[in-house]
Amino acid sequence: FQKCSTSSHAISAAASWISSNGIIDVSNIRLQPSETAALVYAVDQSPGIHSLWLTQCGLTEESLSALAGTIHQLKGSALLNRNDLSKTRLYALLRHIPSGTRLTDVSFSECQLTDEDVSYVARLFKQCTSLKRLNLSSNSIGPTGALQIFNSIPPNSPLEQLDLMSNDLCGLDGTAVGLALQRAEQLKAVDFSNCGLRDDSVENMLPHLSSLVQIEKLALDANNLTGKILPVVADLFRKRQQTRLMKQNLQTMGINVCGTDISESQLSECAESCSQTDDVLHTLKFILLEGKLNS
Repeated sequence: FQKCSTSSHAISAAASWISSNGIIDVSNIRLQPSETAALVYAVDQSPGIHSLWLTQCGLTEESLSALAGTIHQLKGSALLNRNDLSKTRLYALLRHIPSGTRLTDVSFSECQLTDEDVSYVARLFKQCTSLKRLNLSSNSIGPTGALQIFNSIPPNSPLEQLDLMSNDLCGLDGTAVGLALQRAEQLKAVDFSNCGLRDDSVENMLPHLSSLVQIEKLALDANNLTGKILPVVADLFRKRQQTRLMKQNLQTMGINVCGTDISESQLSECAESCSQTDDVLHTLKFILLEGKLNS
């Protein structure tokens, strides 16, 4: 139904046809109360639906309250990107979602969330015990809010991906984040790209990641980092390789620092230190020279 001028009747009539696919996507439609009610009815009458995509639907507090019970039934993804969920709106949604919700994928990207809203987001880990992917990119979350999210991840959490890209995390307590990540044993990817991170935050975080078995990607692109972090990266990779030599099955880890100010000598030194490891450091930078793109 993307970008359609639809009606409550159209949504209801299509429900049985959609249920075989399992996804209802009404993104880019401003859902009025009648359409929201029809959507709730459609999902309730179609047990095959596992995911609901509601990007940029202009959801009101009333609509969010109405959708809560429906979202509770889903076993797949709930995407609410580009809706204003700040202040009381996110609370209106999450307060009606009980523990035991089986959602695996929740996305609140570009929802104007701040540190004040994070306490409601943190409840998701208790309410959605099957949560594997959480996207909070492009909000206004600060270092205090981000740390609250990490501290809310329970031991033995199934969380695999956490996206905090494009939030202002300058001053983030790297040590506390590193310790919190150690509890997320299934975590495979964390995205801190374009978060204003500085060297000290990353230097304090990385040493705590040496024993994470599943982690495959740590994105630190487009931050305020310098080549000073490279010795810490090299030390982390050496420790992970030593763990592998003790016959522990660690995934190959990639750390992305594209756009970081790294000199050729710093990069050469790091490359030599990391040459005997399975892990990978991505440092690609693009420079425009005489109209040609060189990497």
